[in-house]
Amino acid sequence: MNKFRIVLILSVLLLTSCSNSQELVDDSQKEQLTEEIAVNDEVDEVEKELADDESSPEIDEELPEDIEMPDSEIIIWHIFSDEIEEELQRIVENYNSKENGIIVEAVSKESKDLQMALKDGHSNFAKIDMMIDFPFMLEEGFLNDSFTDLSRYIEDESIGISNFDSLVEKNIKNEMSQKGGIYNFPLSRTGNIIYYNKTLLDSLNLKMPSNWDELELTSKEIMAKTGKPAFGTESAIEFIDSYLNSYSDIYIDDKLNVNSAESLEALNRLKSNFKENLYIFNTDDGSLLGAFETGEIAFYMASSYYSDIINHEDGGFEIGYSAMPSNPKKPYKLMVGPSIFVLNSDESRQRASFDFIKYMVEEGSIPFSKLYGGAVPYKLEDNDEYIEYNQDPVIKVLNDMQKDAGYIPMIPGIIDSRFYFNEIMNAILDQDMDLKSAIEGIQAEIDK
Repeated sequence: MNKFRIVLILSVLLLTSCSNSQELVDDSQKEQLTEEIAVNDEVDEVEKELADDESSPEIDEELPEDIEMPDSEIIIWHIFSDEIEEELQRIVENYNSKENGIIVEAVSKESKDLQMALKDGHSNFAKIDMMIDFPFMLEEGFLNDSFTDLSRYIEDESIGISNFDSLVEKNIKNEMSQKGGIYNFPLSRTGNIIYYNKTLLDSLNLKMPSNWDELELTSKEIMAKTGKPAFGTESAIEFIDSYLNSYSDIYIDDKLNVNSAESLEALNRLKSNFKENLYIFNTDDGSLLGAFETGEIAFYMASSYYSDIINHEDGGFEIGYSAMPSNPKKPYKLMVGPSIFVLNSDESRQRASFDFIKYMVEEGSIPFSKLYGGAVPYKLEDNDEYIEYNQDPVIKVLNDMQKDAGYIPMIPGIIDSRFYFNEIMNAILDQDMDLKSAIEGIQAEIDK
């Protein structure tokens, strides 16, 4: 689009926005508006003729330099509360103090409010410029193309991120670039990790397993030498997700598929491990935390947040931290966290929103991740605060997991589909249930 036409369009937008929605445009404004529309129609005809002329140069698709940043507030709806909301507000205040003509306002909402706004369509987007939530919670935005592809801003010479490819791990970038473009910027990434009894492993001359096969063999040795189960978890959904994704592609053609031959073989092995009591799921009181703290199990799969509440003094052992096991041939370590999205709007508001995102990457991602308890999803290796933060043993694990990070795809019905992992876990634990028939039944329910 040429600059002449952009200026005319901005004139129309400015004229319209300056009028109250309840006021009528006076006759002189109507006349001016009519003239500008007529001129725009002429421009359309000229551009059409140029497009039909193969010898004509292509229209420049780069970002127009003559669009100013808006003075009006840029609105973010986010899902945070309490301390995390306070941290986001502090980052916003620091950004606003730059006095660059952009003022950002962050508004706390529930996730259902963001989902409802997306379902309502573009009528609400005049009041919302950005959203912050877990990506898979905002699948509706992809169904109706509500989000802006940020690729062209990233690549722009004047406002872009020149080192983007080296700044983001490949697997994190894969999550950002679902649907072909770059639609979200992660603020922090966390996930389940393995807490393990390092003292016990050292005494048995065993190493922390790095994959599921090694975990099975090591658990058998621990059972043989101590008579105790080795591995425990309460996170059925995350456990089954991580386990199945290590053996087969379970998200195919925008749908969850758990009924492949690879999935069934892997789940049968898992069922056997629970039958032999190598692995345990929950206890009567619904928690395995105490069992790990007292040394009753060697490996405990739980959220990285648990690192602040685990008390292993009663067990008298040194605690170790490790990434989730994976499959060397298909590495997959599920990581989740909030991301920031830009909604489709006029050019100036999208540019302003991207400017704030750049600030979050460069200045806000470290303090935010600190409070959120997750890994910084950007390699800010020249930043001393980043280097110091990554010395924490749990953050080291999370940071390393990003190389093999898996993510929950933004596909239709993904939130409801993942609850079927609970049913798969029940089929594994019920030793009287035929697993093949159970998985076929679960897949039939998913396919409905």
